[in-house]
Amino acid sequence: MTASFWVFVALAVQLLVLAVAARSSLWRSTGVTGLVTLLVVFVLWHYTQGGSVRTEAWLVLTSLPLVALGTFFWSRPLGKLALALGVVLTVALLVTWRWAVSQPPGDNSATIAYATLVLVAMMALFMIAGVIGMRVLIERDRAAQARLTDG
Repeated sequence: MTASFWVFVALAVQLLVLAVAARSSLWRSTGVTGLVTLLVVFVLWHYTQGGSVRTEAWLVLTSLPLVALGTFFWSRPLGKLALALGVVLTVALLVTWRWAVSQPPGDNSATIAYATLVLVAMMALFMIAGVIGMRVLIERDRAAQARLTDG
């Protein structure tokens, strides 16, 4: 077992404690998001030999903000959609990257599929985050307007 493995284990234990024992939902969401991110980074760290080969694999991280968005806004329908899309796209990106690595150098179909999934992850993030952001702003504006008319 290498030193980097033990660093990942120590971070995972801390995030697990945060996800399980935190008092507020914000901190629990932070712990869950951190665990998912740490798991994906560990897998990438392992497959890229510490980031020294196949660095294009780190594009898998483009889908993790969807997981974070879904975790923090779990109580909203779009939060559930963001979490589901984030998990599905993360797995799909990992599988597609492994497929692209195993293809002969002249075959670009796996690379095109990989790039397309990265673009889908980014578009989904921007669209879902934009709609959630607008809804939050509208809710806060309505609450402020209600306070002004009641007060």
